[in-house]
Amino acid sequence: MKLVIALVLVALPLCCYAGSGCPGLQNMITLAINGTEDELMNATENYITSPLMTNAISQVKECFLKQSRQNLDLTLAVMNLIYNSPQCSPY
Repeated sequence: MKLVIALVLVALPLCCYAGSGCPGLQNMITLAINGTEDELMNATENYITSPLMTNAISQVKECFLKQSRQNLDLTLAVMNLIYNSPQCSPY
């Protein structure tokens, strides 16, 4: 759960910059939560520049696999709240 909180806090400025109109970011978050590791790797292959990045993406997916369905649903809800927040509305 700590990794999920850290992901949300680190991703907040990026999410606000992207707003809810960034299908790429939304797709990555959805795949990290609901997709398979192969789907996530295929979606991020254009951004992977080293084996370390491949390992990091694999570890993020593993973190989400260890979470309960309730935590995953709450993570999606938090992301939607961020997208629809007053701070992100100008973007």
